[in-house]
Amino acid sequence: MKAKTAGKRGRLLRVAAVAYPLTLVLIMLCLRFVGERWWVTTAALYLPHLGFALPLPLLTLAIIVSRRWLLLPTQIVALLLIVFPLLGFQLPGRTKAPEAGAGAVHLRVLTFNTAGGRVGFDAVINQIRSAEPDVIALQEVLESQYDAYKAALPGYAVRANGQFLLASHLPIADMIVPDVMVHDGAKHSRHYVRFQITTPAGPLRIYDLHTISPRESLDDLRGAGLKNELESGHLFHSSGAVAVERVASLRGAQVAWAAEDAIQSPGPALIAGDTNLPQLSWARAQYLSRFQDAFTVAGSGFGYTFPVNHVPWMRIDRILATPDVRILFAAIVPGRGSDHLPVIADIELH
Repeated sequence: MKAKTAGKRGRLLRVAAVAYPLTLVLIMLCLRFVGERWWVTTAALYLPHLGFALPLPLLTLAIIVSRRWLLLPTQIVALLLIVFPLLGFQLPGRTKAPEAGAGAVHLRVLTFNTAGGRVGFDAVINQIRSAEPDVIALQEVLESQYDAYKAALPGYAVRANGQFLLASHLPIADMIVPDVMVHDGAKHSRHYVRFQITTPAGPLRIYDLHTISPRESLDDLRGAGLKNELESGHLFHSSGAVAVERVASLRGAQVAWAAEDAIQSPGPALIAGDTNLPQLSWARAQYLSRFQDAFTVAGSGFGYTFPVNHVPWMRIDRILATPDVRILFAAIVPGRGSDHLPVIADIELH
């Protein structure tokens, strides 16, 4: 009887050990290839993906206790799937900064969602200054703060429109605010401003971007609490689910417009800002795959930028570059000036 019970437990453990990494692969495929086109996978994109690791220590312990060593590789595979695709860890030392070529121009670019300076204007400025950037692309700036930024950033040319502000050691030659776009029969802002700076290597376009946030629609979806919404069945029939998909569609359209504008730039271009798109996002892959993600190319670690008021678990703030820009280095700037963390990238232009 004991042997029979042990055999049954062994079979269950084998099934669970193999099913776990396969389930992780299925989850990643759904997030990547369905993503924002279904409210369930949209909501899952913004959850802390570390939760998918909960079965790992339990299964590993069960395998060790039962001495079924041949099953250990399944959990090693699961660990790799969690750390790299799901959590987005970037290994250090993947790229080596090349020697500057003749006529090369090096710039340090910073992007920062300042959250309106709610934490404190001085905290925002100190965090920016600590990175010593040449070009600063800010989002969620209040119009009442324009003069304060100009005074706090001597030596920078400053241009601003709405929530967007660009500061540059190099001359800002142009600022273009795109027309509103029509999406689902309604007019919406494209949520970016295009700047052009003059560099010794020629003009560089910078698209200061902040797409519509998923926060409010996800809060509506949660309603009286996830448990209550599930038990009542309201979660599957609520207007919140419709709102999540509608907002996600608009966010994708805003990213698509900015990307199409940038990719048609006659010279090098950067998209810098709060994309509100996590790493496994379908919309990110669909619309931004033609660009180099600075942190993916030359960063290391997880690179999470939000939410700072908790333990960050998402990388949604990005610096993206057209293929004619060389990315030398990328990192997250530590600090508490906002509920986002800034991203910096050292780039080379020819």
